[in-house]
Amino acid sequence: MYCAYTDGSQRNWDYSNDAGGTWTHNRPLISGTYTTVQDMVVDPSSQFSGLSQNVLAAMNNKGVYRSTDAASTWSQVFFSSTANVRSLALNPNNAQNVYAAANAGALGVWKNNNYGASGSWVSVRGGAHKKVAMCPGVGSANTYIAAIPDDGSKLYYSPDAGSTWFDVTGNLPTPINNVFGEGSTTGTMYVATDKGSFKIAEPAASPSSPTVTNGTKFDVSLSWGSVSTATAYHLQISYNSGFTNLLSDLSAVTGTSYSPTNLINNTTYYWRVAANNVAGETDFATGSSFTISASQTMTLTITTDANKHPVLSWTSDPTSSALYKICRYSCVYPGGDCNPHPESTPYPVIATVTASPYTDVDVIVAGKGDPPPNTE
Repeated sequence: MYCAYTDGSQRNWDYSNDAGGTWTHNRPLISGTYTTVQDMVVDPSSQFSGLSQNVLAAMNNKGVYRSTDAASTWSQVFFSSTANVRSLALNPNNAQNVYAAANAGALGVWKNNNYGASGSWVSVRGGAHKKVAMCPGVGSANTYIAAIPDDGSKLYYSPDAGSTWFDVTGNLPTPINNVFGEGSTTGTMYVATDKGSFKIAEPAASPSSPTVTNGTKFDVSLSWGSVSTATAYHLQISYNSGFTNLLSDLSAVTGTSYSPTNLINNTTYYWRVAANNVAGETDFATGSSFTISASQTMTLTITTDANKHPVLSWTSDPTSSALYKICRYSCVYPGGDCNPHPESTPYPVIATVTASPYTDVDVIVAGKGDPPPNTE
């Protein structure tokens, strides 16, 4: 165990090798200096003589120092004497990933994917920051990162290792003083303010009970169980079970049901759904498939209206809100019959309607004694 503190002497950190029963003092990181140690993290996966072998310390105006020999010797690995590093965070799932928050000299939140080694730090967020924390992720997110700017006015959250950030301050009272990630509980973080502590950003759970209603009809409905912590759902509908050929890919469905459109008869579709919020997206819940088989024998009747436009009437399916496609094949009238429509070529769709009848106002039907039209 390590304890960092300030008392005006070189005893700016102590360690215990017996779970805090006794403490060893006077092991300054930098000989002959009174630089304050502001935070420390240890790699729990590398044990050496009872102490963690890889130890990192955030220094006041001295950057970050690292020890790879159980805190016996130290070397500077992050910037120079101008960097005031206030906080460090170690990935609980992978100790290679280290984050640092600085409010002077090297402003921002910094990431290192090489156990904190020198030369491997990159900036993931600008501006002065006083705190960074991490906790295990869920689903597609490996870890969550939280950061507090130096003035404590905001709380920012990243579900993707610092690539994107969300303002999750919400109704938290300010100033926000500290944030802690719980190393063993997925998605759990706690925030300390002047008006108490708060639990934040509990991740969404994968949706339950995916259900298909009216699965053989064109008005099929897909539904799933509500997730109290979700802000939206990610729905995918695919032509194959591998979800490599998608009909729909909707990442912001706000309800718990959806009725797809543009379905094709005698076709099987596969679907799945995930939940998301500012903490990231869950894994897709196991979905299912449905096959549209709404074929029906329909009698088509063609009449004309007063303007000699053809009127198409048919028997609609009373159990389905199907869409009907109206197709027309036109050809030049050569004084005889038109050439047959090529079977390999789809008929051109001129309209899509929800019910019978349909009047084609672009066509005039020639009657007995009328001059022949130039199309049919």
